[in-house]
Amino acid sequence: MAGKGFSNRAVFITGAGSGIGYEVALAFAREGADIVATDVEQAGLDSLRPEVEKLGVGYRDALLDVSDQEAFETLVGELDAQGKLPDIAVNNAGIGYLTAFLDTTPEQWRRTLDINVLGVAWGSRAFLRLWQARGIAGHLVNIASAASVTPMPNMAAYAASKYAVEGLCEVLQMELAGTPIRVSCVHQ
Repeated sequence: MAGKGFSNRAVFITGAGSGIGYEVALAFAREGADIVATDVEQAGLDSLRPEVEKLGVGYRDALLDVSDQEAFETLVGELDAQGKLPDIAVNNAGIGYLTAFLDTTPEQWRRTLDINVLGVAWGSRAFLRLWQARGIAGHLVNIASAASVTPMPNMAAYAASKYAVEGLCEVLQMELAGTPIRVSCVHQ
């Protein structure tokens, strides 16, 4: 049976088909939140659906490449148009390569930054614009990493991307001070 801590709330989660995103979706569902789960692969979302639905909360999923700004804004806009704009958004989707700096290819750098940094930026923009326009006291949760605090060898692109997420969170916290919108940066 679901708890009540987040009843009457809806949570949007990127990268919800596996790992941290999957567990975040289940944790919010256990507390009574409706879930909007996104991922680039349907299989994980198909696995998540029955787990969330058996908790008695609403569930919707969608395929989403977070690096595609237009797709991100379209999906969030559709939710808004349907009167189902979540008031909590968890920008969780991320990737990492375990390669030495000189062995990390330009494509690996681009992919890491596109997903880990721009994906967070696009998600933040899509929700913040609508929350501000609608007067919604939303909560933006951006997933950084311990790598942004304690980097390790063979993680140059990943660590750099997570430092960027941390910096973005700090700027958003300053820019949104005095508004009802909160921004959290989580170090997983």
